[in-house]
Amino acid sequence: MILADGAFLIYAVYVPLLIGLYIIELLAFFQNRQSFQSSFHRIFTVLALVNIAACSFGTFAFRMSLYPIVNRFYDKLIETSTLITTSYVCAFYLNCFSEFLGVLLAFNRFTALFLPIAHDKFSIYFNMVLVTVVANSISSLLYGACLIRLCKFTAHRNYTIERNFFLVGFLTMIFSLPFMGAMVYFHLTFSLLADEFNFDVAMFISFQLPWLTDLKYLSPAPMLLITNKSIRQSIVKM
Repeated sequence: MILADGAFLIYAVYVPLLIGLYIIELLAFFQNRQSFQSSFHRIFTVLALVNIAACSFGTFAFRMSLYPIVNRFYDKLIETSTLITTSYVCAFYLNCFSEFLGVLLAFNRFTALFLPIAHDKFSIYFNMVLVTVVANSISSLLYGACLIRLCKFTAHRNYTIERNFFLVGFLTMIFSLPFMGAMVYFHLTFSLLADEFNFDVAMFISFQLPWLTDLKYLSPAPMLLITNKSIRQSIVKM
């Protein structure tokens, strides 16, 4: 009991301190924007905000129950609200988002070290293109494996459900490929033809193709409606 309470007190000290350090760094970035304009600082800013939120929700969802000193308060929250469940969900998705931003930061450092001259000319959008290409490549491999697995299903009771969920994810990835192709195409075209290549211009033009961005960002909604009977029934009832 005493050891657990002592651990909580230590935790209650260093976590706010480190979160406070995050906030101080972000304030420094904001107040000295002219000095912190690199793509690294932009990615780090978003990563810091996501990590603060993930730590807060994760602490409330997973760690509070470990400490007897706050158990009574924690138990009342479990009984009277859905706050714990919401914290579980938020902690999960924020952690995934944090991992993605970590990959983006890794690509940022990779281009800085292996392509230093090109890195100085590129913006954060160049790293976004790299992450998009790699993410879609990995997704293609995973969906390929899923397709092989589905083809081996014979009389499995969850076959229809798994097939429909697979279609939503797979088609969402397929519909994102034209936008990825446009980003890569404009990047290569501008870098080969333009004397002074401006990657921001290439990205701006690719984002000016609304049918491609709409296809990427909005296609999951109709795909879920088409393939999922349960959601259709729920919408009808509403």
